[in-house]
Amino acid sequence: MHKRSFTRGFAAGVGVKVLCSVVFTMVLAGIVHAGDPAQAGSVVRDGKFPTFSGAWFTSQFLVLIGAVLAGAASSHWSERRSWAAPLALALLWLVWSAAKVDAGQPVSVVAFRVSVSSVGILLGALVYQRWGRESDV
Repeated sequence: MHKRSFTRGFAAGVGVKVLCSVVFTMVLAGIVHAGDPAQAGSVVRDGKFPTFSGAWFTSQFLVLIGAVLAGAASSHWSERRSWAAPLALALLWLVWSAAKVDAGQPVSVVAFRVSVSSVGILLGALVYQRWGRESDV
């Protein structure tokens, strides 16, 4: 049995989210380079994809997967039945995402981009709390 605490849960969630962001950015850059070499340099350089394009949906899906994994890790390393670390992690990512909003985008796009990570973190924590803890001692 390993020690569980708010700090360990929060740190595990941050670590997994950052690691997934780095790995998925590299994967997405590889997909864009392989798909359209002429456009890859400009798209990957600034990290912006046209809204509702295939690359945009792919990037949002990868962000969601990373957030779910971070929520599960945060829940795994925090105290049993505690939502403090996943909630703090979701709040941190909500504030982080809101700070990076581009002013010229439609409200629906801004709302989606701001909430996708936080919702994914809470979803991952919920899934782990429901099904992962039963086998965890």
